[in-house]
Amino acid sequence: MSFLKNKNNPFEKQKHKAKVDYYFHILHSPKKGITKSFKIHKSVPYIFCALLVLSFVGIGAAAKYCVNLNKSLAELEKINNVNRNLKGEIEALSLKIKNVELTVDQVENLSTKIRKASTRTDDRKDPTRSKNDGNIGGDALGIGPLSKEDYALSKELTGIKQDHLQLKNLFDEVDVSEAESSKKLVDFKKLMLELRKYNLKLQLMPDLSPAKGRLSSTYGWRMSPFSGQERMHLGLDIAAPVGTPIYATADGSVVRTAVTEDYGRMLEIQHTGKLLTRYAHTSMVYVKEGQKVKKGEIIAAVGSTGRSTGPHVHYEIEVDGKRIDPETYIVLW
Repeated sequence: MSFLKNKNNPFEKQKHKAKVDYYFHILHSPKKGITKSFKIHKSVPYIFCALLVLSFVGIGAAAKYCVNLNKSLAELEKINNVNRNLKGEIEALSLKIKNVELTVDQVENLSTKIRKASTRTDDRKDPTRSKNDGNIGGDALGIGPLSKEDYALSKELTGIKQDHLQLKNLFDEVDVSEAESSKKLVDFKKLMLELRKYNLKLQLMPDLSPAKGRLSSTYGWRMSPFSGQERMHLGLDIAAPVGTPIYATADGSVVRTAVTEDYGRMLEIQHTGKLLTRYAHTSMVYVKEGQKVKKGEIIAAVGSTGRSTGPHVHYEIEVDGKRIDPETYIVLW
């Protein structure tokens, strides 16, 4: 027995060492009268603590990741919202630009019409031209240093904000252009309305020469080629070859076509209640009584019918039944 208790006994050392490596626990239940015992290796508490610390670190890292993820998602959502707003603004700007372009086109069209309306043109039609001829013719979220991803998002967001400011300035410029062009359009429309009223009056003014030829006799006293005596000539004579077109010098209605001894084959056109034109010595009359005619329309042909010494058209203007000098009206010969 003494050998077994010897401290230098190797078996005794092994037993002592085994006791040190483990913790023994005894659980006793007085009610059930049961006693249980178990042992735990001494490294288990350290391992448990290490796992606990690692768990907290992991939870913290996960929480930080979630925060950063939410921050990035918030930035992305903000960028998406701004992009959607910019897209809407660009569409609205495009619509405004189209409206401005349309208004400018209308202004240009009206300008062309105004130039045409305010410039006197020869309304007489060319009989040698066929009817088929035509004219040829627009803060980073959070506090602290930014990650590369956050910096990229923030930079993109800043760029979008700059684009937004540029678009806003462009909107302002377009609004100004739209207002100016709209004002011009209104002014042009008013001017066009006045010019149309003026043109309606102009169409009733006999300011065309009734034929293209040589002025052979004017209005006033002259020596009669038939009697040799001085006589009042109450119109203009325009000499031209037989068949040369005779034009209506203003809009009106044909009130008379006849053949007389003095005027030969002739016609009269009433332009207003007071103004009438007369065309005499024609070889042919192409219109009928009651027919409406337009300024520059061919109504007859030059001839030498009636008391005439050669082919010409005798042209008269009456105002309130009184014959006046046609040259006071003629602008285009």
